[in-house]
Amino acid sequence: MKYISALLLLFSFLKSPAQLIGAEAKQTEPYDSAASSYYNSQVKSFAVYNGRVFYGYPGMIGHAFFPENGSDWQTGSILYDGTWYHKVLLLFDVFKEELVVLQPNSIPVRLLSNRVEKFVYQGRSFIRLQPDQDNVLKTGFYEQVLEGEASLLIRRSKHIDEKIEGLAVEKRFIPLDQYYIIKDGSYHAVHTQKGAMNVLKDGKQGMAQHLKKQQLKFRKNKERALLEMVTFYNKRRK
Repeated sequence: MKYISALLLLFSFLKSPAQLIGAEAKQTEPYDSAASSYYNSQVKSFAVYNGRVFYGYPGMIGHAFFPENGSDWQTGSILYDGTWYHKVLLLFDVFKEELVVLQPNSIPVRLLSNRVEKFVYQGRSFIRLQPDQDNVLKTGFYEQVLEGEASLLIRRSKHIDEKIEGLAVEKRFIPLDQYYIIKDGSYHAVHTQKGAMNVLKDGKQGMAQHLKKQQLKFRKNKERALLEMVTFYNKRRK
């Protein structure tokens, strides 16, 4: 941990905007070059770049990543084996529920999910959770969408849909998200508007009218509807 922190400190120093001019700058160039080369050689050995090679999904329609427009490399941060790594190029494979990172030599590798504690990218925060005492949750990554007296979690996933087209089998990735509300220390899986209101029953007065005012229909946009419901509940409970 101290070793990595020292290297990162050294790198940030090398990348600082301060500049030297004239003879003094020329004198420092060999030292800067040597230090930069040393840092670059060490980056390759960071734990976050160790994993199995990712070969993708040949022949599939669509992609396995989240979000739907997230098939390009994203810059994010990963808490891996107790150490934060920042500015890592990554993809979140929600079919296998694994992170794929791009090594400095441009080889994509899969990380071991049980060593990933948290990760952040595109303003989204994910945490790895274990089954709760009521077995509502399964081991996996959950997006922390909203935190408060009531909190909203979403488990992002995809499954493969197969369809026969002529003499070929067409395989396509289909999103399949699962929604959870945390309240009073318990986890609740929610599938319907009625189910969500039952969880939030001590603050649901006026909630249906609020959704109607926002022109939100639960079946058509579960994520936004739940976000509005939990936000409404938290404001009422203040």
